[in-house]
Amino acid sequence: KCFTSLDKDNNILREYGSTYNDIIMNFMATEGFKDNQVHLESMWYNIYGKGQWQESHTHNGPPPTPWFSCVHFLKFNPEIHKGITFMNPNRVSNMIFNLPYDTTTNYWNAKQTITDIQEGDVIIFPSNLEHEVPVQDSNELRITIAFNLVLQ
Repeated sequence: KCFTSLDKDNNILREYGSTYNDIIMNFMATEGFKDNQVHLESMWYNIYGKGQWQESHTHNGPPPTPWFSCVHFLKFNPEIHKGITFMNPNRVSNMIFNLPYDTTTNYWNAKQTITDIQEGDVIIFPSNLEHEVPVQDSNELRITIAFNLVLQ
């Protein structure tokens, strides 16, 4: 697994939370939410070295439950690092109806989607969307800051 500051006593939210205000407000406006409806709830960093990964998970948890989660790719080289893999939320219902998967056909019928990331990107996704970080093959560190948004 990766090294993370999640669940550790850290000052990252207090020190860097306001850095993301413009990105959060632009997202909220684009998606039709009011500015005063969002609260940045938690923030942590993740550092991945060779052989490290993050298991499949969501950001659902005890109240206040986040609606959106965000990842900022601080140090990321797309030629050697792997992005986030998002699991298709319909895969369970597809198994019930015995529909085939094809991981190469398209976005809609794939079992999973691997994000196309560049260094500096910030991605925002539903907090209940299952995702993972594949094992990193490079000795060069992959560093992200992650945070959750709660709607009030």
